Amino acid sequence: MREIKFRGKRIDNGQWVYGDIKRIFPDGKIIGIVDWEFRIVHEVDPETVGQYIERKDKNSKEVYEGDIIKVEGFSEPMIVYFKDGCFGWGKQRLGKYSFDPFGVEQFEVIGNIFDNPELLPSKKEQ
Repeated sequence: MREIKFRGKRIDNGQWVYGDIKRIFPDGKIIGIVDWEFRIVHEVDPETVGQYIERKDKNSKEVYEGDIIKVEGFSEPMIVYFKDGCFGWGKQRLGKYSFDPFGVEQFEVIGNIFDNPELLPSKKEQ
């Protein structure tokens, strides 16, 4: 069975919370995630919400949309994103590589675009 879960940064203290989406405004903005551990709803920054992609890196760390990964064979860090119905990775959210469920890609989560934007090349460098 598919494991569906999300993460988002809490508005009150900036910490990450993991769980189910609880509240969505009519315009589609996500405002709350149920913290599974404490069973309470935390208001989160909608821009930081990302879904678990059902993959773990080479260190068994869960991978979410917005994570920055180091992929074996590539010199630059890549961004994990969701586009056109599937998860993928690339230099930008418009990347071109998808996660092959049968692949043997070796990659490692090294940060995320919200906490570690310095890990990505600047626009001038691209």
